[in-house]
Amino acid sequence: MKTLLTGNSRVLALSALFAIVPLSAQAQATAPTAATNTAPQSGWLEGTITNSDGQAVSGRQYSPENKHITGVRQGGGQFDVQSDLSLGGLYSARNLKPGVYDSTLTTGYVGNVAYCPERIFGVVVKPGERTILKIVMDQGSTYEEVGKPAVVSAPATNVTEEMARMQKEIDDLKQQVAALTKPPAKP
Repeated sequence: MKTLLTGNSRVLALSALFAIVPLSAQAQATAPTAATNTAPQSGWLEGTITNSDGQAVSGRQYSPENKHITGVRQGGGQFDVQSDLSLGGLYSARNLKPGVYDSTLTTGYVGNVAYCPERIFGVVVKPGERTILKIVMDQGSTYEEVGKPAVVSAPATNVTEEMARMQKEIDDLKQQVAALTKPPAKP
């Protein structure tokens, strides 16, 4: 069982490991502050995408291609940024509308080793603040989810079952109409 750390709260999760961690000294020296680079009404999401050994995860097998992370804001808005492998997998999504985002990462690689695609629910971006999210991808190919969606969707309708129910209703109505239009029996 792994833990998702956000601020001072802890939420248990079953898939990927996330932690709030300080940026490396090099990244802190080169990373601008949220106050100087975002409008007061926007927020900022930043972190790294690595494996459990701290190696930056690539977007392609045997290739030094930066890793994509995308996010969709509940209520509208989105981002799509790439990590920088030369900075240890650092990514930064700026000028984000404040709110709750669901983030997605496709399968990642370190050399020929595959890392699980992931979906992270409930990443909170606050106005005028930097949210740090360090993503440690697990080895494997099984799709992983962390957290729970904030929006509960209606259960899916089984079309075959619904059509059968409607056909039974139609047949019942036909029988009722036939009974009403049937001539009365002669004595």
